[in-house]
Amino acid sequence: MLKNKTKYHRALPITFLFYDYGTKFKFDPSRFSIKEVINELYGLEGTLFVFCLDEDVDEEKVNISITTITDFDVSEIAKMFNGGGHKGAAGGYFLGSIKEAHKKIMLAIKIKEKEIKEAVRKFFEI
Repeated sequence: MLKNKTKYHRALPITFLFYDYGTKFKFDPSRFSIKEVINELYGLEGTLFVFCLDEDVDEEKVNISITTITDFDVSEIAKMFNGGGHKGAAGGYFLGSIKEAHKKIMLAIKIKEKEIKEAVRKFFEI
């Protein structure tokens, strides 16, 4: 079910989940939660970061949730998207399309790439 909705960063252990209201509406909330989906994505080999992009077409807005199991502070990226949060889980939003939001997220990842790589290195040292 998630294969068509996920993308992977080509050089970093990051998985992206794309969904919209129509996609969420199809899920039975008694059997599904976004937390369960994120946990499933962490089960994929090599995933240490998950970016969820939830497009609200009516408002031309994309809600962004970012989580990690490393010690990288994802709230630093969330701040670039009018948001904030905690070190391991944060969020924000982007005004525009999901495609535009993904491009801006890729730029934010590039800006923080050195710190992300260091967090990944530390994660595997333990």
